Amino acid sequence: LFLYPKDASAFPLNKQLRESITRWDGGKPIIFSDIARYTREHPMVPEFLGDGQVRGLPSKSDRTIRVAFLGTSQTYGTGAERISETFVARCHRLLAEARGDIPVETYNFSISGSDSTELLRKYAESWRFSRPDLLLINLSTNDAKVDTLTANLRTLAQQAHAAGGRVVFLLEPNAAEVGHRGLREKHSAIQRLGQELRVPVWNLDGYMSSDPVYDSGMMWWDKVHLTSYGHGVVADWLAPEMLAVPGR
Repeated sequence: LFLYPKDASAFPLNKQLRESITRWDGGKPIIFSDIARYTREHPMVPEFLGDGQVRGLPSKSDRTIRVAFLGTSQTYGTGAERISETFVARCHRLLAEARGDIPVETYNFSISGSDSTELLRKYAESWRFSRPDLLLINLSTNDAKVDTLTANLRTLAQQAHAAGGRVVFLLEPNAAEVGHRGLREKHSAIQRLGQELRVPVWNLDGYMSSDPVYDSGMMWWDKVHLTSYGHGVVADWLAPEMLAVPGR
């Protein structure tokens, strides 16, 4: 009922939230610094790669589609009860099912608590060697300065385009109950940048706050972390958008 009440801790406790996807049916812990990769052989429980393994990835076959997500804790999946219930994992399954015999690889390049500066550094050093056909960037909340965010997004888009990939900017959603003033400023700047670079901008924030989506179930733990249900809502909207990208 209340979001961040004064002098009270939000529910769930931060420790519970951080650990919410550190398990699956086998109980094996997730290493937070690792990169999750979903493939035909690993459609639900991913492989985990280090930066060195990404730098050494072999060239993919012409038929394989590589998709990558870049973001912070929301994209990492914090809040989902199982890693298989994160929106990245669900999107991979939906894409793989839709593409049938065309192999799909999905990489989750996300770091909880990071910002666009840290993610750009990691992408430039290691992650760009994955050469994704489609890179979805879901950023806003953790960046304090709009100018820094847009400068980093520009560089990320340029690096992805230079490797022959397509880029999409997502307007990172926050719970509708909280003030969106600062978030709207960042989203407006991202939309302007998208127009300038001819990069599609998908309004995930607007969708999550829309009727009847907003009242369809328990969507959020706090202003930025989705429940398993919320992750499912994102994936059900996002996967069809991804399938409609030319060349996918």
